[in-house]
Amino acid sequence: MNPFNIYLIGVGGQGIGLLSETLLRAADHAGLTVKGVDTHGLAQRGGTVVSRIRLGASAHSPLIADRRADMVISLERCEALRGMNRALRDEGVLVYYDAAWQPLAVRLGEAPPVTGNMIQKEAGKRRIRVVKIFREDLADARMQNMVVLAELARQGLIPGVESDHFRQSLDDLMTGDMLERNMTLFETVYKETTERREPMTTKITYQCSKCGKTRELMPEDTVPDCCSTPMDPPEPLPVCETTATAEHSRMDDDMGPCDDGRSGQ
Repeated sequence: MNPFNIYLIGVGGQGIGLLSETLLRAADHAGLTVKGVDTHGLAQRGGTVVSRIRLGASAHSPLIADRRADMVISLERCEALRGMNRALRDEGVLVYYDAAWQPLAVRLGEAPPVTGNMIQKEAGKRRIRVVKIFREDLADARMQNMVVLAELARQGLIPGVESDHFRQSLDDLMTGDMLERNMTLFETVYKETTERREPMTTKITYQCSKCGKTRELMPEDTVPDCCSTPMDPPEPLPVCETTATAEHSRMDDDMGPCDDGRSGQ
């Protein structure tokens, strides 16, 4: 069995560490070989937090190469786009909670905010399945990670890990009122039958380089011809050249796409 690679990303304070540890323990309860590692960086200053998890006996290291993750899980919209472009393989799965912690450049009006349409558009270019999660009646934003965890269990997105394994993991990590509140939310979301994820229906807009005509097609459709030549797909996002703040600089290298307005033009 090939390893199943999970890349988790969010902002410091959102609970990525707890979500990662819960997934690790759930996989262990499922009898799977699992390896994981966290990169906290400047988490306490609102910076990016990343965790990597690999399932399977053939995974000899917790590190995941660029664009080799089978799944990216994010608790924030900007980081979802960053993680997808950085880590997720073509035809992988992006799971994200639809919350936004606006970076400084967006707050100052120097960059546009990341939207769900932007994520869908980028995902469509690589046939990535997008699972967007949001709960309007969630009173405590610190529990967004439990909503994501319950959706992972309910939709069976992690192979070999079932709902009872997640419950055992939560019981390992929490006690008292904290366990009761988180388990209640987990069960509430898990038992719901309403489909909250959005199918990947975003079309790709092709343009003719000669006459300028455009045409929208689904990602799986063949590239159309116009004026006797194939039409051009959308241009990829540009590469970051600078960083706006130390907190939001790239943690691994500077070749990631400028996906969230935090890192230059």
